[in-house]
Amino acid sequence: MQGQAEDCAAAQASLEASFGELFDDALQAWQRLVARYELLEGLQPSGGRTGAELAQVAAQGKATASLIQHQERPSVFLEDPGIPMDNNRSEWTLRGPVISRQRRFGPGGPARAKTAGRLLSVLQTARVAGLNPYRCPQDWLDAYARNRGQAPSDLSPWLP
Repeated sequence: MQGQAEDCAAAQASLEASFGELFDDALQAWQRLVARYELLEGLQPSGGRTGAELAQVAAQGKATASLIQHQERPSVFLEDPGIPMDNNRSEWTLRGPVISRQRRFGPGGPARAKTAGRLLSVLQTARVAGLNPYRCPQDWLDAYARNRGQAPSDLSPWLP
């Protein structure tokens, strides 16, 4: 058991060091980009090449600056082992609804997107709350019909 704890502590230390190196490298890359930008900015454009280089430097700089600025967010999992290193579970949770939206509502205008977003939000909320995502909306629509086309005043049966 103690061997596992030591291995875990060594792996944690290695991960923290690697993460620190990542941000150190990002900071150095940022400094190189700034120096390159200042150099390119002083040159006269010749054939648009310098403009393209400036655009490339700006794009690289934006990504690097974002990484440096948001350093805390991607490293939260280092402090709390209960937080996963990635958000694959969230992405997979959203995958079905996104594909469903594309198939059923199409990429069409804002009204379709708004309708799809509301419907999928209700279904996913019901699923996460442990409710049947198909039965819950049907029960609500039945109550809506019994109430002569008005939303029921008591929504507690449909809330988690």
